[in-house]
Amino acid sequence: MLDFSLPFLKNHSPSSFLGIDFGTVNVKGVVVDLTDEIPQIIGCGQIAWPEGSFDHGLIKNSPLVVQTLKKLLSELGVPSPNQVIYSLSGVLVHDFTTMAKITRTTSQDPVSENELSDICDRLEDAAGIEAAGQAAWWFGDPGAYLELIGSNISICKLDGYYASSPLGYRGSVLELGLATSFSTSQYLRGLQDISKKLGLKLLTVTSSFNALLKNLKDKDKPQFNALLVDVGGQVTNLGVVIGGGIVACASFPLGDWHFTLALSQALSIDWEKALQIRYNSLDDYSVDPSVVSQTLTRVCRYWACNLDVALESFSGVKKLPHQIIMLGGGKESPEIKAVFSDSRWLKKFPFGQEVEFLNFTFDDLFVRDLTGRLNKQEFLMVSCLAGFGAEFLNSQV
Repeated sequence: MLDFSLPFLKNHSPSSFLGIDFGTVNVKGVVVDLTDEIPQIIGCGQIAWPEGSFDHGLIKNSPLVVQTLKKLLSELGVPSPNQVIYSLSGVLVHDFTTMAKITRTTSQDPVSENELSDICDRLEDAAGIEAAGQAAWWFGDPGAYLELIGSNISICKLDGYYASSPLGYRGSVLELGLATSFSTSQYLRGLQDISKKLGLKLLTVTSSFNALLKNLKDKDKPQFNALLVDVGGQVTNLGVVIGGGIVACASFPLGDWHFTLALSQALSIDWEKALQIRYNSLDDYSVDPSVVSQTLTRVCRYWACNLDVALESFSGVKKLPHQIIMLGGGKESPEIKAVFSDSRWLKKFPFGQEVEFLNFTFDDLFVRDLTGRLNKQEFLMVSCLAGFGAEFLNSQV
């Protein structure tokens, strides 16, 4: 098992914590209260990254990042707890699942905690070896040292039957899928340094997709399969979910921000007006609709080409889930949705059947909103930290 030496919480469960989601254009925060059975979000806020502070998920100017986060904490509406959990996008963390099929020689004995722990340790070791070999492809640095930031059993079958856990059950053939998340040591140490400068205790770090899956009300359904498409500001993240766990993920540096930027440049207009024109919320008869259409089509063509490359990297996935969950600021983009409806494009990849879009909202999360502000799409991913954090802290007691 890889050593992850950040000072994570042990043997103490706070009554509240701060969740921060590092987006590529904005950073968002929530204050989560854990005194009730269901996690409650009692404060929230967001702020744009200043130019030169945070670029495509990478910390460019640490003092400016700290200054920006201090401003975020002052806008949450309630006092900030001193414990924090961060969620990172796919540019900064990589999720995948390692599978094992084991024929048990002690099939008449129930699966014990020691047996399961030993299998998970071996799967983590195998995942660590694979991650080390993929560091250059995932993070652009062949010399990067990767650290395991989280693992959990995402797929479990005993003699062909799905189970949430094999503990206490007898069986001959045990199939396990261990979902793991890795990030670079350098980046994690940077987050730890930022936390200290903010006077915060870093509890743990997770990927935004892992936080989402931990928070879904029906996350234990073994039939939950989907393709997650998170069209963020500067980056698009993809995740293949099989049996409720991430089996593969990929990202590419093209997001919702680039569509609006292209419109702004093509029409020589400011950002806000370009954003309104893109989503048809502004009637401006001085704008040539053909220029708007051609510009968005051109950018979408680039986006689709990057999507092709990303999906082709899922070579180990025999059949892609036909159910697609769109996330991020670009989820409502008609150009992007049209890509998944193009029969010529669909033939390139093994979706198996006609693509279906699943609507994902705040109501799908195991959390209460006491702020009245979280029903917006922009706060959806950071809200996932509520359920994730509650489960994580409960496991540490």
